[in-house]
Amino acid sequence: MTVTNENSRNDYVSNGSAVEYAFTFKILDEQDIQVIVLDLNGVEEVLTLTTDYTVDIDEDTGLGSITLVTAVASGFAISLLRNMDFEQNTSIQNQGTSQFSGKSFEQALDKVTLLALQLKENIARSILLPKSSQLTELEIPVNLANAGKAVIVNAAGDNLEVRNLMDISAAAFSSLGLELVNTATAAAMRTLLGVQALNATLTDLAARVVGNSSGNIPVVGSQSATTSLAGTSLLLSPITISNNATDANNDIDFSAGVFQFSDGSGRAIATAMTKRLDANWVAGTNQGGLDTGSKTTTTWYHCYAIYNPTTKTSDFLFSTGATAPTALPSGFTKYKWVGAILNTSGNVILPFIQDGKTITYNAVLIYDSPAIPTTPTAASCITPPGIRVKGLFNTTFDTSAQVLTNLIYTDPMKTSFSRIVAAGTPFNAGSNFEAFTNFSTYIFLSKSDANALEICKVYNYGWEIPDNLY
Repeated sequence: MTVTNENSRNDYVSNGSAVEYAFTFKILDEQDIQVIVLDLNGVEEVLTLTTDYTVDIDEDTGLGSITLVTAVASGFAISLLRNMDFEQNTSIQNQGTSQFSGKSFEQALDKVTLLALQLKENIARSILLPKSSQLTELEIPVNLANAGKAVIVNAAGDNLEVRNLMDISAAAFSSLGLELVNTATAAAMRTLLGVQALNATLTDLAARVVGNSSGNIPVVGSQSATTSLAGTSLLLSPITISNNATDANNDIDFSAGVFQFSDGSGRAIATAMTKRLDANWVAGTNQGGLDTGSKTTTTWYHCYAIYNPTTKTSDFLFSTGATAPTALPSGFTKYKWVGAILNTSGNVILPFIQDGKTITYNAVLIYDSPAIPTTPTAASCITPPGIRVKGLFNTTFDTSAQVLTNLIYTDPMKTSFSRIVAAGTPFNAGSNFEAFTNFSTYIFLSKSDANALEICKVYNYGWEIPDNLY
């Protein structure tokens, strides 16, 4: 038969279950095909006939298929290649029982053609010189003496030679550059570059400048590093809090950020984390965050970023302590106040929104008087105790007697300071004002005249974090 197909290989990728693969090139015997499997790490395995696969050949076409004994793993490459031996075993005679046979003669010619195609496939995967090249008898100098060296074309362009990698580039290397390239270990590299001395200098510099009030220090003290500072700016980046979407009644989400320790000794990086108010503190996200005791209704909890200088890790903590946590976890000696939350009478965290320094929530009625007193009277606010904050309020009036009156705010910390925060008019739709609380969450309100008919309602809808805590 004739040979009209120049193909000498077929390639497949295993799906993990197929075992039969067709070959579209002619062979004369089942031993004339080679099966190679390439795994995901680039390691080749040449399979063995009968042990690993069998061959089925169509006698008329010489085409067929191989069947694997066991399917190879998914993603592995399977290559089928013609791999005939170079022997010529056909003996042609012109007499006797072995006289000239057209069929055997054609098969011998087919084998020569198939071998030529096999060589063509091999050469196609080889390194070749350009057709115009007249170079001959080139040898690749591969031996033990040339290990680790590069094979290059020589300066004359007529042969190959081996060179050290450092000798190949046309760019000049300084003596330091050569030393760096030839340094065998990281420790030797650090010694060569004087990294230890540089680190000592930077540590000393950090100790001198850490805690600078400008907040723009690009280095930190020994207590302010976390597990990874690479590529991270150490400018202060305020941490914010929010109700957790999955368990808003009990959990708080803390954003990532950089915080400065309350004692001014350094700063640290904190990664984003979720902490539970209904469980005692355990390190890590989605773990308990309460420093001591148990979750209590109608109680404010202050939120702290905390830091362990020994393990160089940051975490978060809830505490009723307003100026410092009531109890810090073992090893955590540094902290920074970052917010406050209210666990309501229903034993759920009050929903809120933080926008920068401003905390807002659904307005809560804190003052409802049918007759506003003319002397300052305390009104309890929905703000955290233990710190002095700026509360956010709005008011409404009903002066049915058509008599004007003004609502007056008196600073609870400076009783000599008062100011009008709302002007009463008949059926006033309301006005907003801001006022500082005392450490017990109170403000003081009064009216400007003795009219006894007006009705005043004051609502508290949020508060602002003081500048010294933000």
